[in-house]
Amino acid sequence: MKKILSTALVISTFTLLPFGHVQAQEIKTLELVSGKISLDAMAELNINFAQTGETVWCGLTVDWGNGAKQDIRIGDDNLKTSPAMLSYKYAAAGNYTITAQGRLLVRGLKTAASCGGNPRPVVVTVVDQAALAAAERQRVAQEQAERAKQEAVERERALAAKELDLKRKELEMKEDLLRREEEMRKRALAAPAPARPAPPAPAAPAAPLTPKAVKPADAF
Repeated sequence: MKKILSTALVISTFTLLPFGHVQAQEIKTLELVSGKISLDAMAELNINFAQTGETVWCGLTVDWGNGAKQDIRIGDDNLKTSPAMLSYKYAAAGNYTITAQGRLLVRGLKTAASCGGNPRPVVVTVVDQAALAAAERQRVAQEQAERAKQEAVERERALAAKELDLKRKELEMKEDLLRREEEMRKRALAAPAPARPAPPAPAAPAAPLTPKAVKPADAF
């Protein structure tokens, strides 16, 4: 019985209004105050609609892009003037496509005909600043670790090159020493032998000693 009476009241309400005023208001555009918000902020949506001669309710369903939907009546309460502003808080980061579509909202005397118009959807990007900060810290730490690893590799390469250079110089010194020794040996072999001194001539035999005559002593 109540449903029948409500339906009768709705029909009588639209019948009493002039035909031109019964037409639903037309939704023109959807606009986001900001297309990118943080996770702890509210998404603010402006619904721009065409005014009619008299305020007439029209029903509208807003789909926030995450499965949540909201039915509103344009022309009711604080939605009497364009733009009508709605706010919504998302529970998770991501990109969400927001749409709005006219819908008949049956609520007794507050029944609203479907709004006209087909506004273009809008996309809001919700970012988790804490997660982004953590990801940035992780990225910086990873870059530092990679840089430290690369520097360690470069140091090892430099040390290996230095050791190789020292071994090369040591080998060159040994080769130079061997070359000098070989040259000295060759020069020693090529040099003429020194002349040997002639042996001394044998000494002449000594003349025999002649005994001296003994002079006799004077006789007395």
